[in-house]
Amino acid sequence: MAQENFNSARTNAAFVSAYAYSLPLKGQTDEALKLFDSLKESELDQPSVATYYGVVLAAAGKPAEAAKYLVLADKATLLPEVKALVEKAKGSR
Repeated sequence: MAQENFNSARTNAAFVSAYAYSLPLKGQTDEALKLFDSLKESELDQPSVATYYGVVLAAAGKPAEAAKYLVLADKATLLPEVKALVEKAKGSR
């Protein structure tokens, strides 16, 4: 579903971040980071987008870069499963 949404609106930051988050689950972390790099800083700073970016950065072994975005994630309304991912990512710093 994330890929379908992304394919329908490749410039929608929410769709990009959800799809990019799914890529490391398939071993495509570099592709995920490239997608996040395509977003504007103002889009990356949106708490819901920052949540997934921070988690992906942490998983990619970039905890220092992830830290800013994981702090922004605290401002997002998250499902318990996503909160757990954020806490796990924060632990990797």
